[in-house]
Formats: sequence, C-alpha cells, structure tokens
Amino acid sequence: MKFVGVKLGDDIYNALVEKSRKENVSISELVRKAVEMYLGIEVKPEVKPEIKPGELDEIRNQLKLLSNEVAELREKIKNVESGKSVDAKSIVDVVKRKIDDYINPFTAKVDEIAKRLAIVEERISMLEEKASKIDELEKAEESKKQKPESKPKKSAMDILKEVKVVFESDVATKIRDRDAFFTKLEREGAKVFKGYDQRVAVDPAYWEAFVKKLQTINTTDEEKIKKMLDGIEHKLFDWLNRNALIYFDGSAKCWKTSS
Repeated sequence: MKFVGVKLGDDIYNALVEKSRKENVSISELVRKAVEMYLGIEVKPEVKPEIKPGELDEIRNQLKLLSNEVAELREKIKNVESGKSVDAKSIVDVVKRKIDDYINPFTAKVDEIAKRLAIVEERISMLEEKASKIDELEKAEESKKQKPESKPKKSAMDILKEVKVVFESDVATKIRDRDAFFTKLEREGAKVFKGYDQRVAVDPAYWEAFVKKLQTINTTDEEKIKKMLDGIEHKLFDWLNRNALIYFDGSAKCWKTSS
C-alpha cells in the first residue's frame, strides 16, 4: 500500500477532525474515501468478521464447562496431595481435551479473518493499479492538450492567393532560388510578368479583376488614377506602366494590357 502526504489549510483540517469525531472514523479513512469518490472508484466496504449472538452463548458454555473441568482437576490435584491414588494420565487428558475444545473455534475464526484480509489486500492492490493507470492517462491527455498543433506548410500558390501580388524585389532576401519559385507559380496558373528590373507574379483571379478595373479608368492623370486604385493595385499599375506592359488607348478612352 502506498502512502501520500497532503498539505491542508487549517479550516479543512479542523473540518476533517470534527467529521472524524462525529462519524468515529480516522482522518486517513475520510481522506481516502474522498479520493475514491473523486476518481470514481467504488470500493466495497471491508467485511469485518463478527461473532454472532449464538456463538457467544457457545463460548460461554465452553467457558462454563472449562470451569467445571478446572474444578475437577483441582479436586484430583488435592487427592494427589493428600496421598490418594489418582490416574495422572486422566488428568493430562482432561486438560488437553478442554484446551483443544476452547482453542479450536478461535483458530477457525483466525483462519477466516486471514483469508478475508488477503482478499481485501488483493482488491486494494487492484484499485491502486487502476488509479495509477488513470493518473497516467490524465497526464498523457494533458500533454496532448499542451502540445501545439503543427500547421501545414503553405505552398507558393497559397501565399500568392493571400498577398495577391508578389514582387521579386520583396522576396529577394527570403527566397534563395527565385527562378524555381516563379517557374513553379507560373506552372500552377499564376500570371508572371518579366520587366526590366524584376519579375512580378499575380494571382489569376486578382489579375482578371484588375484588368476589368483598368478598363474603367478613362484618364492618364496620375493623381486621379491613384485615387481610383488601392495600394496594391496602384503599385502593380505603376510597375506595369513603367515596363510598357499596359497602355492607354486614346480611342477607347481606357487602359489595356500590352498582350
């Protein structure tokens, strides 16, 4: 059996002492029952051997007979002392028989108590083993909860869909093999443009919407155009314009792509 020390505040300890006094049980027993209830472990109450009323009467009768035999034995001893002839073997037999009659019932009860104690010890050992396994499972579950979940690595196309536009100058210090990066994006459906100074990749859905928006811009005034576009759109527009990848169609009064 394992022993566990527990530190308690004065209020809890005093309450335990009071409950122990009222229920006439030890503080250890109260704490053990509380732990068993918390763990959901049902422990059958220990069966204490009891002597039945009838057995008490039997013991009293045996004691009475023993008293009579003792009186008889004393009488025989007096006869011996007075010089009367007495069979010594009969005296020994009487003593031996009465001692056996008195001890045998108690010996049987001691054996029964020993068997029951062995059963109780075995059950306690099983409960301790179950409690240990429950503790291990709780620790393992807690460890799983505390372990951060690993997020799947994003692909180049996933990143492009989030940022909409990738300028090579922005990733020059982050990506070692930029040729492979832009080739992969183009192979997966991204729009990749090559300019005089760098390459630019655009999400295909974003590019389609951008081209439609270009057709609504009917001016070449830089300030007006800047107001009609958001930050990313204007940055892309400015780069495409500087690299002659878009132009203003005077007859159609709108901006168009060069290819």
